[in-house]
Amino acid sequence: WLLSILRDATPKQRAWWTTEVARNLRGANEADQRRVWKSWARNYLLGFRQGTFGDPARTDAQHEFFEFLHWPMAFAAIGSEVLDSLMEAPRHRIERLDVIYEIKQAGLAASAPDLVARYLRWTLVDVGADGWGFFGLDDVLTVLPITAANRADVGQLSERLLVMGMTVEHQLLVAKIAAFDATQGPENPPPANTPHST
Repeated sequence: WLLSILRDATPKQRAWWTTEVARNLRGANEADQRRVWKSWARNYLLGFRQGTFGDPARTDAQHEFFEFLHWPMAFAAIGSEVLDSLMEAPRHRIERLDVIYEIKQAGLAASAPDLVARYLRWTLVDVGADGWGFFGLDDVLTVLPITAANRADVGQLSERLLVMGMTVEHQLLVAKIAAFDATQGPENPPPANTPHST
């Protein structure tokens, strides 16, 4: 019944609903996140991607897409699965990435570094946003550890930050990557896309 209600709603109403889902799931336990995702949220995002509510590439779908950007962090316990699904949606350029504040407040850079690195790489490299919209990004990057799983994402993110003129953040990641790479022995060489300092 929920999907039929959403089908009859306007894009702005669906964007509001998407925001409320994220707001109410922040801090929910893993079992509740999984239950909501499996019972209906996954189908809602899939419906958005497949055009159940209208062409997801249309201009007025930008609001829904923007609000869906909060879902991987709101569903942090299963954030990779949510992000995988969201990455299949048509992309809209965004003006700001206010989910950075949520990442910072929830401490997700430290508790889910691989998800955060992958998410930031995707949003900044593949989706794109205006540079002024990243308030607090430096705080998130400061606590983000480099891991074997997120090393490549952080490398691409670093390069994108340089292109965007965010040289301080770029240098921060270059230094973190260099420190991580120094701990890797010959049996674990760093990936070929090692960012360079400028």
